[in-house]
Amino acid sequence: MMDSSTFSTAGVETIHRERAAVIDLTRGWPDAEQLLGGDPGPVWDVDAPLDRPVSVTVIGPDARLRVDATTIRLHLGVDGTMSVVGLTRPFDDRDAAADEVRRTAQAAGMEEAPTDALVARLASGPVERRRRHGLRAGEALGVRVGLTVHRMPARADVPALEVLEWSVTPLESGPSTTPEAPAETEESQWLRL
Repeated sequence: MMDSSTFSTAGVETIHRERAAVIDLTRGWPDAEQLLGGDPGPVWDVDAPLDRPVSVTVIGPDARLRVDATTIRLHLGVDGTMSVVGLTRPFDDRDAAADEVRRTAQAAGMEEAPTDALVARLASGPVERRRRHGLRAGEALGVRVGLTVHRMPARADVPALEVLEWSVTPLESGPSTTPEAPAETEESQWLRL
């Protein structure tokens, strides 16, 4: 079994150096003391350069998921226990983003039809306005894994981007639903797939 990474100052330095992190949820959701590995200080986020993502392995009670992420955010609840693992990574290659959506959906146990619809949207080309698409969370890991794709149009010297955002929460954190949006408009489009 892999040892969980720590998110103290020294732990984050190790994550950057090794370009790898492990978040083990098989023994429950860790508290701040466990996340710090005994070191003093706050629980730190990890922000990696876009061209040097960190290989993050989330180990659930039933399965594991590996994600190459540029950001790792651990949210603590009011009781000091971690309540959300947030991971993000931008892609300037729609095909690579679509492959990652498929891989995540399969590993997390997300529904096939909505996944195929999202992959088709990615394949349809870049967007002219920001768009956000979400998939209903899967529970194959023994935790809830959600995936949202933020589609960003090209601007100035910045290419169009597909920003993938993973959210890992406990199964008992409420129903697995995507927020309902008002009727679609040109300004705001949240697609519930």
